[in-house]
Amino acid sequence: MNYVKYWGSTVNHALTLVGYDDRIEFDLDGNGKAGEKDKDEVGAWIIANSWGLWSNNGLIYCPYAYAFPAHAEADSKGVRRQSGGFWEPEIYHVRKDYRPFRTIKVKMDYSRRSELLLQVGISANLNATRPDAIIDLHHFRWAGDGRGGDTGTGKDDQKELPEIPMLGRWADGKLHTEPMEFGYDLTDLSAGFDRSRPLKYFFIINSKTKSGIASRAKGSGHLYNASILDYEFDQGGIETPFKLESKAEDGSVDIKKGTIATYSTIVYGEQFFAPTNAAISNGKFTWSSPQSSGHKIKEYKVFVNGTLRGTTQELSYPVTDAGSYGVTAVYEGGHETSMISAISSVAHQERM
Repeated sequence: MNYVKYWGSTVNHALTLVGYDDRIEFDLDGNGKAGEKDKDEVGAWIIANSWGLWSNNGLIYCPYAYAFPAHAEADSKGVRRQSGGFWEPEIYHVRKDYRPFRTIKVKMDYSRRSELLLQVGISANLNATRPDAIIDLHHFRWAGDGRGGDTGTGKDDQKELPEIPMLGRWADGKLHTEPMEFGYDLTDLSAGFDRSRPLKYFFIINSKTKSGIASRAKGSGHLYNASILDYEFDQGGIETPFKLESKAEDGSVDIKKGTIATYSTIVYGEQFFAPTNAAISNGKFTWSSPQSSGHKIKEYKVFVNGTLRGTTQELSYPVTDAGSYGVTAVYEGGHETSMISAISSVAHQERM
């Protein structure tokens, strides 16, 4: 029977719990007696690893007693003790016919990801310096070494925690320090706000460790780019980058240890406003420009009794027939707004 006899001293990658067995027994202390309940030797999780046919066709038992991220190195007696807290299970609920409307895309590196807390915030106030609502990016919430980047103060604590970069250790046995590009869904964060109006987004990098004590941080890294993608009307995504004040050739900014850095950008959202104030007088169908937004108008479409009559870039169109005149605005990119109308009771006749 294959089971986890001990974990490594560092946290390298995620595993998936696919089942459990409350009947299986272990002899974890090596005293020749299996299944001692007072020593938590009964029951195990069944884990699927991402490394193919590893262990038992990719599966392995993990005793309930070892439901934590890592073991410390063996002491002089060969005993390995728990290192870090217990697991934090994640439960995913699948939403039927779901699609994201707003996401964030980030490319960064950092030598000690366990020191990091990454957050995204939002505000309807474009002059705000702090978000009205905020979420933690859960997979970057002091994750990596099981201690949130903090060394302990006891004599048995590690003097210095292992260095775990953003990408961790791969199957090749090497720590990978290359930049990591990742994305997070911000649809729920944005749901409480009017996405047709401009919204300010914040990307926050907190490298002060879980304790909040800046002096404990030892890592370093770079933010190469970050952007908000809006899929509301374009399933390819309209990308709005965060402004990074960089002097580096690759456009990156340094992530300094023990600090909180905040970056912001404004997403203009839908902002496809229709024309206003439709009227007919003196032989002309007129209207006013839509409310200003971050999108440019390509042209106006003019309809008579629901049938397209022509296009123009002006704010008026000749009236030649009686009936209902309507106009829509067409923005660059092809989005067309709703129609506003005015009625002409008589056709305009030119004077001879």
